[in-house]
Amino acid sequence: MIKQRIILASLILLFSKTIIASIYIERIVEDDFANVKEDVILAIKGQGLVIAHHSDVSTMLRRTTTNLAQQAFNIANNIVNIMTPINVINTDKPAQTTYKHGVVIEFCSADLSAQTTAADPNNILFCPFSVAIFQLSNEPNQVHVSYLRLSQFADAKNAKSVEALTKVEAMLAEIVSEALD
Repeated sequence: MIKQRIILASLILLFSKTIIASIYIERIVEDDFANVKEDVILAIKGQGLVIAHHSDVSTMLRRTTTNLAQQAFNIANNIVNIMTPINVINTDKPAQTTYKHGVVIEFCSADLSAQTTAADPNNILFCPFSVAIFQLSNEPNQVHVSYLRLSQFADAKNAKSVEALTKVEAMLAEIVSEALD
Protein backbone atom coordinates (compact mmCIF):
# COMPACT_ATOMS: atom_id res chain seq x y z
CA MET A 1 0.00 0.00 0.00
CA ILE A 2 2.76 2.44 0.93
CA LYS A 3 4.72 1.48 -2.17
CA GLN A 4 1.68 2.24 -4.36
CA ARG A 5 1.28 5.68 -2.76
CA ILE A 6 4.94 6.49 -3.34
CA ILE A 7 4.66 5.44 -6.99
CA LEU A 8 1.45 7.48 -7.42
CA ALA A 9 3.01 10.57 -5.83
CA SER A 10 6.11 10.18 -8.03
CA LEU A 11 3.98 9.95 -11.17
CA ILE A 12 1.97 13.01 -10.22
CA LEU A 13 5.16 15.02 -9.72
CA LEU A 14 6.68 13.68 -12.92
CA PHE A 15 3.72 14.58 -15.11
CA SER A 16 2.82 17.90 -13.48
CA LYS A 17 6.15 19.54 -14.41
CA THR A 18 6.03 21.16 -11.00
CA ILE A 19 8.95 20.44 -8.73
CA ILE A 20 8.28 20.70 -5.02
CA ALA A 21 11.41 20.78 -2.92
CA SER A 22 11.65 21.41 0.77
CA ILE A 23 12.44 25.10 0.35
CA TYR A 24 11.15 26.09 -3.08
CA ILE A 25 8.47 25.38 -5.64
CA GLU A 26 9.44 25.37 -9.29
CA ARG A 27 7.37 25.27 -12.46
CA ILE A 28 8.96 24.53 -15.81
CA VAL A 29 7.35 25.59 -19.08
CA GLU A 30 8.32 25.42 -22.71
CA ASP A 31 8.11 29.01 -23.89
CA ASP A 32 10.19 32.04 -24.74
CA PHE A 33 11.99 33.54 -21.72
CA ALA A 34 10.87 37.10 -22.52
CA ASN A 35 7.22 36.00 -22.77
CA VAL A 36 7.32 34.20 -19.42
CA LYS A 37 9.04 37.14 -17.74
CA GLU A 38 6.45 39.57 -19.09
CA ASP A 39 3.60 37.26 -18.03
CA VAL A 40 4.99 37.07 -14.47
CA ILE A 41 5.36 40.87 -14.32
CA LEU A 42 1.79 41.31 -15.54
CA ALA A 43 0.51 38.78 -12.98
CA ILE A 44 2.32 40.63 -10.17
CA LYS A 45 0.95 43.99 -11.27
CA GLY A 46 -2.47 42.39 -11.80
CA GLN A 47 -2.53 41.61 -8.07
CA GLY A 48 -2.09 45.34 -7.41
CA LEU A 49 1.47 44.79 -6.19
CA VAL A 50 4.42 47.10 -6.75
CA ILE A 51 7.66 45.73 -8.17
CA ALA A 52 10.47 46.90 -5.90
CA HIS A 53 13.45 45.54 -7.78
CA HIS A 54 14.42 43.57 -10.84
CA SER A 55 17.77 41.72 -10.57
CA ASP A 56 19.33 40.49 -13.79
CA VAL A 57 21.31 37.72 -12.12
CA SER A 58 22.51 36.02 -15.31
CA THR A 59 24.09 39.21 -16.64
CA MET A 60 25.78 39.85 -13.30
CA LEU A 61 27.17 36.31 -13.25
CA ARG A 62 28.50 36.59 -16.82
CA ARG A 63 30.15 39.92 -15.99
CA THR A 64 31.75 38.72 -12.76
CA THR A 65 32.84 35.42 -14.30
CA THR A 66 34.64 37.32 -17.08
CA ASN A 67 36.16 39.79 -14.60
CA LEU A 68 37.35 37.05 -12.26
CA ALA A 69 38.91 35.08 -15.10
CA GLN A 70 40.70 38.20 -16.35
CA GLN A 71 41.95 39.00 -12.84
CA ALA A 72 43.23 35.45 -12.37
CA PHE A 73 45.09 35.64 -15.67
CA ASN A 74 46.60 39.01 -14.76
CA ILE A 75 47.79 37.64 -11.40
CA ALA A 76 49.33 34.63 -13.14
CA ASN A 77 51.12 36.96 -15.58
CA ASN A 78 52.53 38.97 -12.67
CA ILE A 79 53.70 35.84 -10.86
CA VAL A 80 55.68 34.50 -13.80
CA ASN A 81 56.89 38.04 -14.54
CA ILE A 82 55.81 38.18 -18.17
CA MET A 83 56.55 41.64 -19.53
CA THR A 84 53.90 41.71 -22.26
CA PRO A 85 50.51 40.58 -21.03
CA ILE A 86 48.69 38.19 -23.29
CA ASN A 87 44.93 38.47 -23.19
CA VAL A 88 43.62 34.93 -23.49
CA ILE A 89 40.20 35.98 -22.21
CA ASN A 90 37.93 37.02 -25.06
CA THR A 91 36.01 39.86 -23.40
CA ASP A 92 33.92 40.39 -26.53
CA LYS A 93 32.22 37.04 -26.00
CA PRO A 94 30.10 36.60 -22.86
CA ALA A 95 31.43 34.07 -20.38
CA GLN A 96 29.52 30.81 -20.14
CA THR A 97 27.42 30.47 -17.02
CA THR A 98 24.70 28.16 -15.84
CA TYR A 99 22.04 30.56 -17.10
CA LYS A 100 21.13 31.73 -20.56
CA HIS A 101 18.73 34.15 -18.86
CA GLY A 102 17.97 34.64 -15.18
CA VAL A 103 16.13 37.31 -13.25
CA VAL A 104 14.69 37.72 -9.79
CA ILE A 105 11.66 39.98 -9.51
CA GLU A 106 11.05 41.42 -6.03
CA PHE A 107 7.75 42.98 -5.06
CA CYS A 108 5.76 43.99 -2.03
CA SER A 109 2.32 43.42 -0.61
CA ALA A 110 1.82 45.93 2.19
CA ASP A 111 -0.92 43.82 3.79
CA LEU A 112 0.99 40.52 3.74
CA SER A 113 4.25 42.19 4.76
CA ALA A 114 2.50 43.75 7.74
CA GLN A 115 0.98 40.39 8.72
CA THR A 116 4.26 38.49 8.41
CA THR A 117 6.32 41.00 10.38
CA ALA A 118 3.64 41.38 13.06
CA ALA A 119 3.69 37.60 13.51
CA ASP A 120 7.48 37.57 13.84
CA PRO A 121 9.70 40.65 13.43
CA ASN A 122 12.42 38.43 11.93
CA ASN A 123 10.15 37.84 8.94
CA ILE A 124 11.47 41.15 7.65
CA LEU A 125 14.09 38.92 6.03
CA PHE A 126 11.49 37.79 3.49
CA CYS A 127 10.49 41.30 2.38
CA PRO A 128 10.21 42.00 -0.45
CA PHE A 129 8.81 38.76 -1.80
CA SER A 130 10.40 37.32 -4.93
CA VAL A 131 9.94 35.11 -7.95
CA ALA A 132 12.89 33.79 -9.97
CA ILE A 133 12.61 33.26 -13.72
CA PHE A 134 15.47 31.54 -15.48
CA GLN A 135 16.52 29.57 -18.50
CA LEU A 136 19.49 27.23 -18.28
CA SER A 137 22.20 27.41 -20.93
CA ASN A 138 21.75 23.71 -21.70
CA GLU A 139 17.90 23.87 -21.85
CA PRO A 140 17.10 26.54 -24.45
CA ASN A 141 13.41 25.64 -24.76
CA GLN A 142 12.52 25.54 -21.06
CA VAL A 143 11.88 28.37 -18.66
CA HIS A 144 11.89 27.81 -14.90
CA VAL A 145 9.80 29.90 -12.52
CA SER A 146 10.36 29.39 -8.81
CA TYR A 147 9.70 30.87 -5.40
CA LEU A 148 10.59 30.04 -1.82
CA ARG A 149 8.31 28.07 0.46
CA LEU A 150 8.64 30.72 3.14
CA SER A 151 6.60 28.82 5.73
CA GLN A 152 9.47 26.31 5.88
CA PHE A 153 11.59 29.07 7.45
CA ALA A 154 9.03 30.08 10.07
CA ASP A 155 9.44 29.23 13.72
CA ALA A 156 7.27 26.10 13.95
CA LYS A 157 6.24 27.15 17.48
CA ASN A 158 4.82 30.41 16.12
CA ALA A 159 1.51 29.50 14.47
CA LYS A 160 0.83 33.12 13.42
CA SER A 161 4.13 33.28 11.56
CA VAL A 162 3.52 29.97 9.81
CA GLU A 163 0.01 31.13 8.87
CA ALA A 164 1.18 34.51 7.56
CA LEU A 165 3.99 33.00 5.50
CA THR A 166 1.62 30.34 4.16
CA LYS A 167 -0.59 33.21 2.89
CA VAL A 168 2.45 34.65 1.11
CA GLU A 169 3.09 31.27 -0.50
CA ALA A 170 -0.54 31.15 -1.66
CA MET A 171 -0.14 34.61 -3.22
CA LEU A 172 3.09 33.52 -4.95
CA ALA A 173 1.40 30.35 -6.23
CA GLU A 174 -1.49 32.41 -7.57
CA ILE A 175 0.87 34.78 -9.38
CA VAL A 176 2.81 31.92 -10.96
CA SER A 177 -0.36 30.06 -11.94
CA GLU A 178 -1.85 33.20 -13.49
CA ALA A 179 1.36 33.79 -15.45
CA LEU A 180 1.87 30.24 -16.69
CA ASP A 181 -1.58 28.70 -17.06
